[in-house]
Amino acid sequence: MIAFYYGSGSPYAWRVWLALEQKRIPYELKLQSFSSGDLKTPEYLAINPRGRVPAIRDDGFALFESVAIMEYLDEAYDSGVPLYPGDAKRRATMTGPAIAAWIRRMEALPIVETTWPPHWKAG
Repeated sequence: MIAFYYGSGSPYAWRVWLALEQKRIPYELKLQSFSSGDLKTPEYLAINPRGRVPAIRDDGFALFESVAIMEYLDEAYDSGVPLYPGDAKRRATMTGPAIAAWIRRMEALPIVETTWPPHWKAG
């Protein structure tokens, strides 16, 4: 079973969590506290030397960075539910599965939030 290391509120962890759910892959949640130093312990740094979430451990194989994890899950676990369409043009134009399109929108959110004029922001 995959051990899924996440931090509450992390959008990068959310995308991995959604991928695990979408593909119906069994996993064990491993909540990491940002304020308690969980990400800087030697045990966690052995999984992710950058000391960030998300990360996974799958049968001794550790992987971090949300996009890399999602690609790994999509290829390693054939549940009949792909995260990305096989066609490069569909992937590039976001007309694939809803999760892949949602992930692309989430990647753009920090850029949009920091570049919008102040009067456009909700508040």
